[in-house]
Amino acid sequence: MIIDLRYHIFSLAAVFLALGLGIAIGSALPGADTLLREQEKVITRLEKEFAQLRSERRALEEMVAEKEKELAVMHRFHREIFPLLAGDLLNGCKVVFIQNGKAPEGAVEELGDFLQEAGAAVAATISFDDRSGGEELAALVGLEPGPAWAGELWAELAAELGGEKAPA
Repeated sequence: MIIDLRYHIFSLAAVFLALGLGIAIGSALPGADTLLREQEKVITRLEKEFAQLRSERRALEEMVAEKEKELAVMHRFHREIFPLLAGDLLNGCKVVFIQNGKAPEGAVEELGDFLQEAGAAVAATISFDDRSGGEELAALVGLEPGPAWAGELWAELAAELGGEKAPA
């Protein structure tokens, strides 16, 4: 393999061109001081943002603590005043809860306690889900499942709970 003079000249030209290009790019880049200053600016900005977020978080935590105190005062007020206000307001009334499964956890029990404090008696709690269409509930109370079972249920509940008429 013979190396031609022309090939050698092109190789040297390419090396010097690459060297010149490297020098041009290197001189165009900002110095190390410029990069450090930019990094410091970014770091300072981020520290300010974090400090602001920390102060916002502290303010929100203080607000939550204040609201929790207010809630505790309201609960205490409820515990102390409700028996005086409600007393035996619902004395002798019977209550039946019919729950379709969408009530929040503990809501029925909490409402039952509330009504019992007012003198009501919780006669029963009946639960069913929407998927069954109420057939389970109808069967539970001894009614024939079908389109008219709800009216019959209201009539029976009204009769059991004190002779009230079923809702139309």
